[in-house]
Order: sequence, then C-alpha cells, then structure tokens
Amino acid sequence: PMLVRMVDRLNQFVGQDQPFLLDERQKRVSRLQGLLDRADVSLAEKYRQILQAYQIEVDYGRSLEAYEGEVTTLEGKRQVTFLRLGRVALYYQSANGQAGGLWQPQSQSWLTLTAEDNRVLKNAIQMARQQVVPELLDLPLPMPESSSSLEADA
Repeated sequence: PMLVRMVDRLNQFVGQDQPFLLDERQKRVSRLQGLLDRADVSLAEKYRQILQAYQIEVDYGRSLEAYEGEVTTLEGKRQVTFLRLGRVALYYQSANGQAGGLWQPQSQSWLTLTAEDNRVLKNAIQMARQQVVPELLDLPLPMPESSSSLEADA
C-alpha cells in the first residue's frame, strides 16, 4: 500500500507541477504503475525504482535546462526552445528569438516576454547549453500563487 501511495502522489505532483518534459515524466509514472502489478519484481526493486523516480524529480529543481519542443500559443503551435529554471520558472523562445513566453501557473497560460527579456532569455539558453560563461540572469519570474493569502497571514 505504501508503494501505491508513493506512485499516486508522484502522479499528482507531476500533474500539478510546471508542464516541462511532461511526456517523459508521465511515462515514468505509468511505468512505475505497471511495475507495481508485476509479481516477478521484488518489493525491494520496486521501492528502489520509485525512489529513483523521486530523485529525478528532486534533481529537476536544482538544474538549468534547455530543450526543444512544441508550444501552443494564441498564434497556434510552433517549434520552440524551452528553458527550465529549476522548478521556479519555465520559458520558451521561438527559433528566430523574436517571440518568447513565461509560464504562469495560476492562469495556466503563457505571458509574452518583452524584447529585452527575449535577449536575456537567448543568453540564458546558451548558458544552459554551456555555450557561454554563466552570469546573473535578469529574467521575469511568475507571480506567486496567491499574494492575498500572504497578506491575510500578516
């Protein structure tokens, strides 16, 4: 029962988290769900693989990654380069570097970036790919989930 709960919680977490590498992460959870039903795999091996999946999710929070993908915006679908800044922010930039966006978790939509932010984003993507020397990034971040709840606690 504990292993089933662990996989269910991992599935919920992936569903509620930033939408990066979604197919890969959902396949990992599906593979674990299938693994739980297998009698030929020891309990220790099931536990090891579940912990490994948790570790992969933890590692996403400590890394800067750029990868190619497809995004749907008001203009339609387009091929873009995504930049994941830990679990803090998710950005995209078009191939020509003229259009970019920041994922807004509370509205589940993309906020269009300014030309200056797109320039910084292009540099950040190069940093993630280790093409330039790391430096301080001046990128916008998503707004907190609820600023009104913070004010209520004060």
